[in-house]
Amino acid sequence: MSDLDISTPATERRHLRLPVAATVFIEIDAATSTDAEPAVEVCTARDVSRGGLQVTLSRALQVDQLVQVAVRLDHQDTEAPLFLVGQVVWCQPDEAVPATFAAGMRFLDVAGTEYQRWNDLLIEEENRGAD
Repeated sequence: MSDLDISTPATERRHLRLPVAATVFIEIDAATSTDAEPAVEVCTARDVSRGGLQVTLSRALQVDQLVQVAVRLDHQDTEAPLFLVGQVVWCQPDEAVPATFAAGMRFLDVAGTEYQRWNDLLIEEENRGAD
């Protein structure tokens, strides 16, 4: 079962969900978009964890689709976004916000990304919450 599967009980998840706000930029590949060029979707994250996050966006993503993601934790105004590769784990219409989709993605440890820095930042957030 996936770490981000919405049917996964919280007790079975590998990573703690953190109450941090984040702005997420997702590059939608032209091959999977209706546009001729890649599009960038600006989203707000929910359910942030070291393993990935959930976003609300205006278009559906395909399960297993790989996307380039830039994430900026909102309370870290001076920090540049972290660049990561995400794999879509699930996507469904968002019942809370009409005409949008909710998607869960896991981050992949890929060379050339800031995967380790993301983990370090989220560990700091976890420790801050434990204090």
